[in-house]
Amino acid sequence: MLPPITVNKLTLSNLLFKKIHVESATDSSNLIVAGDWNATLNSIDKKGGLAWKETKYRNLLVYFMEAANLIDIYRKIHLKK
Repeated sequence: MLPPITVNKLTLSNLLFKKIHVESATDSSNLIVAGDWNATLNSIDKKGGLAWKETKYRNLLVYFMEAANLIDIYRKIHLKK
């Protein structure tokens, strides 16, 4: 088993975006991107602690999702949970 690799969040997101963008000529209709992104995309996803606010990382993830035509399936199914 390989040890975990720590990568800057912005670097990882940029790499994923470039990879999907370059391969966009192929069929990506069945593309699933999963993982612990450690970000709240919407204020409804945040409870307790400091107040929710947009961050550079969160905005990059939203941009990445929009550019790659990805959706948050949980949010799509559960609009107000």
